[in-house]
Parts: sequence; structure tokens; C-alpha cells
Amino acid sequence: MNPINLNNPPQNPSGFTVPEGYFETFSTRLQNRLEEETPVKSISFWSKHAKTFYGMAAVLVIGLGIGMLWHWEVQKEEEAHWSAIASYVSENTDLTDEHYLELIELQNTEVPVASDTEAKALEEMLLENEALEYSITH
Repeated sequence: MNPINLNNPPQNPSGFTVPEGYFETFSTRLQNRLEEETPVKSISFWSKHAKTFYGMAAVLVIGLGIGMLWHWEVQKEEEAHWSAIASYVSENTDLTDEHYLELIELQNTEVPVASDTEAKALEEMLLENEALEYSITH
């Protein structure tokens, strides 16, 4: 290998040459090129995340729709239940409004029970008289 002497430049040309006046006109050429370029289009937050917002809105609408549908179905079932009870009571009982009032009064009154003997006597009376037991419980 030949030793490299830094004081004497190599005699071989490097193959790269710079055109005459390149560095003198570089700043003006760069400035012209920057002015010619169109500004970068900015992307808004909405357009970037539009699919996410639409997805969340769709999930919200579907959830509210299912909730409302469920509420309406429960309401229909309750209405059907109460209408069935009303029709059964009107068709299958011979009780008048006065009887209903008496039953309500019987349910609201409290029977004082002081001792076990009175409770046993009351129980025996209820066992003997089934109509009275029915009136009290229903």
C-alpha cells in the first residue's frame, strides 16, 4: 500500500464537479422554489375522525332503539296483565263494590293478638269458617 501524504492532494479527479456560480445563486433559487410550492392542505379534526364519530352515533342510536323497544314491550305485557285481571274479576266474581270496600276495610284493620291462647282461638275460628278466611286473605 502506498502511504497517504496529506500535504499533497491526490492527482486523480474525484468525478464530482460544481457548476459555475452554483453557490452564489443558491439562495435565490431556493426562495423561488419555496414560493412556487402550494401550501400543504390541513386536515381538520372532524374529517380525520369522522368514521369514529359515525360509529359512536350508530351505537348510541342502536342502544336507544333497543332500550325503547324493550320498554314498550314491557309496557304492553303489563297492560295485558292488568286487563286480564280486570276482565277476570268482572266476569268471575259476584262481589259488588260494597263487598270490595268491606274487604279493604278488613285488610286495613289490625287484629290485636295478646297471647298464644287468643292466637290459637283465632286460628280455630278461621279453620271452621272458610268464607271468613277467604274474605281476609283476598
